[in-house]
Amino acid sequence: MIPALPRLASLLAATAVLAGCGPDPVTAPQPKAEAPVPVASRVLVLAGDTMVIDGKHIHLANIVAPQGIPEARCWGESLSAKHAVQLVKRLLQDAHKIEVQPTGQIDSHGRTLALVSLDGLDLGQTLYDNGAAAMPSNGRFRWCEAISREVDGGPRWSSLMEPGRN
Repeated sequence: MIPALPRLASLLAATAVLAGCGPDPVTAPQPKAEAPVPVASRVLVLAGDTMVIDGKHIHLANIVAPQGIPEARCWGESLSAKHAVQLVKRLLQDAHKIEVQPTGQIDSHGRTLALVSLDGLDLGQTLYDNGAAAMPSNGRFRWCEAISREVDGGPRWSSLMEPGRN
């Protein structure tokens, strides 16, 4: 039995050496969790109310945004459209989470009608509240007509000339 002891000792020594060859589980670099994909990189903004989100064409169901050139009916609509797109892009840059809730309907261009939320805030409502969109009505909103509070579904606006405003 004595000759087996040196072999056992050699085997234990070899096992200890081999065990030391692998990475130390305490100091070995741990695989990093994948960083979340930024919201803005998942969205292509086509218009204030139209975008491609994760490869799906989405049209906001709760607002109507002005059209850009060549569909715009006047320069005012065209400039408003540019403002709406810039606002959507800025909101997307600041967003951490996007949620899309399809309504189950498709528009006349084959896009999914949906409500879109950025960090829990409704994108359509935010555009409306900032004067960059109108509420849906029968037919196309008339962006080129005179501004009036009485226009059904018109964008919200305010003036510094109103009484009581500073």
